[in-house]
Amino acid sequence: MVHHTPPRFQAAAFNCPLCGTYSKQIWLNMQRHYPTRAVIGGKELRIAQCTSCNKMTFWLDGKMLPPPASGSASFHNPDQPDESKQD
Repeated sequence: MVHHTPPRFQAAAFNCPLCGTYSKQIWLNMQRHYPTRAVIGGKELRIAQCTSCNKMTFWLDGKMLPPPASGSASFHNPDQPDESKQD
């Protein structure tokens, strides 16, 4: 069985929701770099960067914002009969 560690705010490592790899996360403190943009609606914005894919997850007030849809998922299963793919 493969172990999966879900993303957790300020965790040192977890399975990246963008590449799926268990990897170290580099947490960026927006307040230090962009003090005027670090707070949105009174909530703190933080960013975690995956050391495997270098992509970033965005966290608002300790909750991860949903990653954008990749558009790479197939709507139909390749084993699905052709006549049912019309629905």
